Amino acid sequence: PEVRLLRNPSNLGYAAAKTGGTMPAVLNAANEMAVAAFLQGRLTFMGIPATVEATMNAHQPQPLESLEQILAVNRWARDFAHDLINRGNSRRTVPGGHGPT
Repeated sequence: PEVRLLRNPSNLGYAAAKTGGTMPAVLNAANEMAVAAFLQGRLTFMGIPATVEATMNAHQPQPLESLEQILAVNRWARDFAHDLINRGNSRRTVPGGHGPT
């Protein structure tokens, strides 16, 4: 399901919790990358929820199955958010994207 809650960034957490499965791990990983970039002056404050939203939209949630799966999803989300931040496209929502399967 596409996340479109940027007007109230706290809703991203509710969306991740409601979706469940691997989505909360994606939110956490993307948020950590975005906050780090903000603190380094590489991302605007509003770029934080935009990056998280785009990363969540690019992920195909899966039921939780193993620690290895969560670690792979975490790595994917960090890499995806990092790429968004480096390209300067954190305000863009990625429709119909993919995540690790």
